Amino acid sequence: MRDFMRALTCGVVCIAAAADAQDSNADRLCSERPGLTTSACITAPGRLQTETALLDWTLERSNGERIDTVLLGDTLLRYGIGGKTELRLGWTPYGTQRDRDTDGSVMRAHRVGDASIGVKTSIVERKGDTGLAMSGIATALLPVGRRPIGAGDWGATFELPVTYRTSKTISL
Repeated sequence: MRDFMRALTCGVVCIAAAADAQDSNADRLCSERPGLTTSACITAPGRLQTETALLDWTLERSNGERIDTVLLGDTLLRYGIGGKTELRLGWTPYGTQRDRDTDGSVMRAHRVGDASIGVKTSIVERKGDTGLAMSGIATALLPVGRRPIGAGDWGATFELPVTYRTSKTISL
């Protein structure tokens, strides 16, 4: 099952890379697929974009223990405030986790997830149809949910998504 999930993730990343390889004008869609990919592109100025993962399932296995986590409606709102910057607001409205221990006991939790607020800024912009694009994303985690779906604590992250377009149709 782990190999299947890796193959599925690889396929989704390839699809995301192909989607990012569209024209670089202001009318193109700059999608990220919440929880799966993060592209270097910035949402067009004045555009409000909503991205929702209707259902996200994760399976973890280790030493006879199995943890199934299902997230419903994992959502990311993105608003372009300039040609190089966007504001971001994320939230996981509901999640459930089933944990089966090595002795066969099962624990279940149904919770609201955490919220996040952040900003994404372009650091290196692609010139023309090919080349490198790089952005920085600073995000603060707001602990509105509880463990195990939420982190249960405040947090902060910094991401550095990098995209390299080799042609109009291929992007890494």
